[in-house]
Amino acid sequence: MGFALCNHKRETITDIIYHYFLLFFVLLFMQPNGSKEYNLATRKVEAIITDMSETSQIIMGICILVAILALTRKYHGWKIKRAYLYVIEDLKANNARDPESAVELPYGRKNVLRMGLKDHRPTALKSLVLDNIVGMSEDGKYYLNDKTL
Repeated sequence: MGFALCNHKRETITDIIYHYFLLFFVLLFMQPNGSKEYNLATRKVEAIITDMSETSQIIMGICILVAILALTRKYHGWKIKRAYLYVIEDLKANNARDPESAVELPYGRKNVLRMGLKDHRPTALKSLVLDNIVGMSEDGKYYLNDKTL
């Protein structure tokens, strides 16, 4: 079963997905060096996009945006999960298992002047404290509250 997404022919969903992946890889990985492969790929992508109706371009654009949003959320979830493990391993390495042996963590405080990539450790630490896995002493030091870890 085909869909009339282009003006001159009917394409299957797999054809459309193939063409959009081709567009993605051409734009992402190929350098505009004027090579034969680059010119061929860009001409093919331009032909695909200009032949598609405006409605199908909008639908595919929305689908791409939703996919980017989903991948971004998945990426940040993965980074926070890694930060959970990092915080727990850091507390284990410092042998902080009760309030008396609590340690101060450098990422426990917010640093507004920090430049660079987002650090997920403060977010993970807050979540671990709220879930009562990590405890916080009165003087702002952290320790493992869960004895099973």
